[in-house]
Amino acid sequence: MKSKKRIAFVIGIIFLIGGCIPSLHPLYTKDDCVFESNLLGEWEEEDNNSNTWNFTKLDDNSYKLALVEDSVLSNFYIHLVKLGDDLYIDFFPDSKNVKCEVIDFYLLQVIYVHIFGKITINENEVEISLFDYDWIEKLFEQNKIRIPHEVLKYPDSKDENILLTASTEELQAFVKKYADDKNAFIKANILKRKKE
Repeated sequence: MKSKKRIAFVIGIIFLIGGCIPSLHPLYTKDDCVFESNLLGEWEEEDNNSNTWNFTKLDDNSYKLALVEDSVLSNFYIHLVKLGDDLYIDFFPDSKNVKCEVIDFYLLQVIYVHIFGKITINENEVEISLFDYDWIEKLFEQNKIRIPHEVLKYPDSKDENILLTASTEELQAFVKKYADDKNAFIKANILKRKKE
């Protein structure tokens, strides 16, 4: 337990800060993943062109994303899944990210999670609309949804966070149900293809 290892994300912290919904299970199965070659390459955020997204192909129908945000590099595994008429993106952190040093005992308590949302891919523009954490939190408070989840409570804080524990099948049914609800998504992140 004395050895140190480097990790990047603890319980999807970056996305939780951004107001997105973490899930224990993925939105996709290997059978329903799709591949869109137009996503490959380097993109920059419309609102902040110093933030870059570089998608490369992995061996299967998946991608590796190197995301540079505020000069910090983070790596993700990306899968696309077509549900009904909509295309969705699933983010999962690469455990080999280097961000902070911790001991092995700390690593035993780390949970990596999936984050997902809608994606539209055009030749020179990508639009990603992630599900809104505040929106789902209100639905739970009003007892309007019953998707399996846990509420994570922190001993040194009053903060609580929702972690979806629904199966992939339940998650897919959930996102299809709310696919056209504009309130379900945070403001879209627009990416423009980076000019050579």
